[in-house]
Amino acid sequence: MLVDRARVAAALPGYELGEQLGSGGFGLVLAASHRRMARDVAIKVLAGAGRVGDELAPGLGEDRAAAGIASEAVILANLDHPHIVRVYDYLEFDDLRLIVMEKLSGGPLSKHLNVLGGPRACAVGLAVASALTCAHGHGVLHRDIKPENMLFDAARLLKVADFGIAKLVTGPEAMASAVVGTPLFMAPEQLAAGRLSAATDLYSLGVVLHLLLSGGTVAAANGPAVVPPMVWQDHLAARRLLPEDVPAPVTAAVLRALAEDPAQRPISARELAMELAEAAASSYGSGWIARTGMVLYLDEAVRAVAERESPSPAPPPPAGSTSDASAVGASASDTPAPATAPPDLPGSDLPGLDLPARDTPVPGGPQTPRPGAARRKHRATAVPGKSGRDPNRRSLLIGLPAAAAVAAAGVGAAVAVNRARDSTPDEPVLRPLGAPLPGHTGWITSLVVFPDGRTLASGSSDGTVLLWDVSDPAHPQKVGVLPSRGEGVLSLALSTKGDLVSGHWDRKVRMWNVRDPENPTEIDLRLPAGRDRVTSVSFGDDPRILVCGGQYGEVRIWNVADPASPRRLGFFDAVQGTAGMVPSVADSRQGKITWARPTLAPYATFVVGYDGEAIQLWDLADLDAPSRIPRPLRGHSGEVHGFAFSRDGLVLASGGKDLDIRLWDLTNATDPKALGKPLTGHRSRVWALAFSSDRNRLVSGSWDRTIRLWDVENPAAPRLVARSATDHKDHLLAVAFAPGDRTVFSGCKGGEIRVWDVAGHSSGAAP
Repeated sequence: MLVDRARVAAALPGYELGEQLGSGGFGLVLAASHRRMARDVAIKVLAGAGRVGDELAPGLGEDRAAAGIASEAVILANLDHPHIVRVYDYLEFDDLRLIVMEKLSGGPLSKHLNVLGGPRACAVGLAVASALTCAHGHGVLHRDIKPENMLFDAARLLKVADFGIAKLVTGPEAMASAVVGTPLFMAPEQLAAGRLSAATDLYSLGVVLHLLLSGGTVAAANGPAVVPPMVWQDHLAARRLLPEDVPAPVTAAVLRALAEDPAQRPISARELAMELAEAAASSYGSGWIARTGMVLYLDEAVRAVAERESPSPAPPPPAGSTSDASAVGASASDTPAPATAPPDLPGSDLPGLDLPARDTPVPGGPQTPRPGAARRKHRATAVPGKSGRDPNRRSLLIGLPAAAAVAAAGVGAAVAVNRARDSTPDEPVLRPLGAPLPGHTGWITSLVVFPDGRTLASGSSDGTVLLWDVSDPAHPQKVGVLPSRGEGVLSLALSTKGDLVSGHWDRKVRMWNVRDPENPTEIDLRLPAGRDRVTSVSFGDDPRILVCGGQYGEVRIWNVADPASPRRLGFFDAVQGTAGMVPSVADSRQGKITWARPTLAPYATFVVGYDGEAIQLWDLADLDAPSRIPRPLRGHSGEVHGFAFSRDGLVLASGGKDLDIRLWDLTNATDPKALGKPLTGHRSRVWALAFSSDRNRLVSGSWDRTIRLWDVENPAAPRLVARSATDHKDHLLAVAFAPGDRTVFSGCKGGEIRVWDVAGHSSGAAP
């Protein structure tokens, strides 16, 4: 299809157009990026009211083509579901019709058929059934369910797309006004232009599942508009069979969806999901969803069925994963009542905050997030949730602790209570791998493990960043040094393209190219110094967006696509609650909070911050104008120091002065909920937290000089798995999982970095 790109650019001046992603009878799809929000999108373009060259799109007149794309925009705008593609805008410009929607960079399901087995096929079925439950609930029939219209985003979240021929119905059934769709995926009644219902889409989904389970191809997916009756009957006969290695319960669920009579199919997409969930659980064993590596958002009943314990043995999970979803946590009665004890807090050697950083190392540094699965409802393997949110917004986790108030006040500024026994002789323990890593002379404030798992970056208050080869975790080797370019390093963040950013005590931010760890080079990042010391720096999934947080709550969001000429986007004060500005004098904020640690969360949907009274949520849908969400998260009694998001962004862990670690369900950001009882056991402030990549384990670091490993596969019933057998020499300030989740790194105030083997402590193994 020929479309003048200049006209599209004129219609959408706020976007920079990219390559063509696809074309067809509907028009074409272009990649684009919002100039100010740095958000990648796909733009669906229909020109000439549906003409492709000189021919009308098949089955569409000019008026119907124009109405079709407008209808698709309206439909998608009203279907807010994590497994349905998200639309951002629709406009008409001369004879152009344009839909701006999220870009799904993972490609269509049809490109992944060769790597899908039975469990993944069932996961696909649950995802699409969940999407159809939403669509049918809004009176929308898709009418073209097929692998090409199921696409993955960058985090392997499957989404249903292309509602261009969807039909709005007012009753349980509607007459097809024309035969539209892809014939080889059509239900018999659709092909015959008969009465359509939810069962029509379920039949098409059944065809997709049959294709996935039988190892077929989609070569004929875009076949002729008219299929000869004899050929069609052959297809029907073939769909009554599945390979013998497909478990009988799964076969039964799929074949029921393929019943020729709509009345014999499941009565709804939710019923199909329930049947498929039960079949998969009984066939593939406990933890089958986690082993697929896919992210699912299901309603609570479907999730419960999919995760139920199965008497049949499950295949062994891959290293680092878990298949036991039944582990429960210890009750509150297992923890002794609080008793007053000498505080395990900084001693008189702690200097004041206003001394130079080389003499005054102050803990800082964020949890560096990685791209993960998308958000909004709950992931099928763990989190109960009710409603969704836009999965393409950026989010920021802002921890605004007053931890450094202890340092400012000196000895006796705070008192900790002992809420746990020392470890018992039979309690599982974590063993360090080798000796501590030498090199730093100041506090270890931040640890970042590179995605390939071979390199570790450590930042210190001594002003340096060291790069380590940890491909053999038991024998790490120092391979690179980022020399001091200013006062102490307080935080590190690695972008997805391999740029390392460091935040410093002198209010500056520096950037390094570390793609070759043995030969790092500094990048000329001309970022203006802020009002506050840079206690955290964070990248999200977009390497152009950098978030910087200051000591007293200043948060600045930058587009650093051109490091020599960065553009400031959002600017707000997370403590005072003001967007677009911060107080002109930092001292006006010191009474409420002393040490802020902003952290950008996966996929950036909202902002979470501790403001001195509660944890607050902020929305970053518009990077230029962040806004606070009214409902706070309450539960901690004291400053909150440590935060971590699960990789999918649905669970938040927080810890602080009260020694507790709390888990929060953020599947619905407007209605966050506490998950289970607090995790207890540390004997001093909890400062550092990190989730494993599979979200089943959590590691915590405390000023009691220990780390603890927790099973959070079921976040409503977390439990302790193991604690460190060897204490650090001083307060824990940083922890990080290595990719693969077999190794944990930790750093402390004394300049010590340790490596821990956690491979033998899976979340499924009881202590």
